[in-house]
Amino acid sequence: MYAIGPDDLCIRLADFPASSTGAPLPGIISTEHEVVLYYQLNDTPPEWDGSYTTQIDSHTERLTAIVKWVRCYQHMFGSGGEYVAHRHPLAERGFGPFGNFEVTNSSWKQTHIEMNKGHYDFFPGMYDDLRHFLLPFHDSTFECLAKGFEIEIVHGSSIDIMKRIIGYLDQGET
Repeated sequence: MYAIGPDDLCIRLADFPASSTGAPLPGIISTEHEVVLYYQLNDTPPEWDGSYTTQIDSHTERLTAIVKWVRCYQHMFGSGGEYVAHRHPLAERGFGPFGNFEVTNSSWKQTHIEMNKGHYDFFPGMYDDLRHFLLPFHDSTFECLAKGFEIEIVHGSSIDIMKRIIGYLDQGET
């Protein structure tokens, strides 16, 4: 985790599809230079009356978001879902469950910049367009520092989605 400064602020992103509130089954596939996040979306049949639940797993076909992060420099993914969102360091700065956020005035971004000032290729302004994204899920949270993102919505199982993403990586399409 990173230290929060006095100016970090979470702004809700309107252009991100909301994850399933029940079982989004998020996952990441990454290499040193590419990070792809996928998660299931709310895909409730119109005839559903709320009187039953459906067990889903990684083989269940669902509507899924695939997020390809553009120039992702760092990412974190792990525990910290909806039940503990109130304890996240940015909870008092606009962060909460069931939303997707960008952190403005990010201390994590600033720490990244300070660390990289020692690189021989560093120049002032090279990280000006770097953005801090924060996506909470039911049981976990994903954060990254990236230049941007591309979103694709597809239908399939998590297993099919992973195969699709590996195909992107094989072709250098992220």
